[in-house]
Amino acid sequence: MVEGTLKRRKYFDSRNQLFETLPKKVMPQSLTILLKYSEESRKVSLNKDGSITWIFPSFPKNKKTKASKKSKPSKSRLRKSTRPDRR
Repeated sequence: MVEGTLKRRKYFDSRNQLFETLPKKVMPQSLTILLKYSEESRKVSLNKDGSITWIFPSFPKNKKTKASKKSKPSKSRLRKSTRPDRR
């Protein structure tokens, strides 16, 4: 939720501006912890003037093609192969 907002907007003038754009269920204490974590993981930059900048590069997700998916054996094959012999 917080990271998603930071990714979309990229820059906030202050912590207050960020807090006001987030849903009401985000508490100020939670925001402080999330910003510290994001700074330590090098996703955001907390600048001296109080501004917050998203610096983590975002790469587009690769869509898997049908050819790259491995076919799974059917359930009936699995049942037959895992049963012990009854003799």
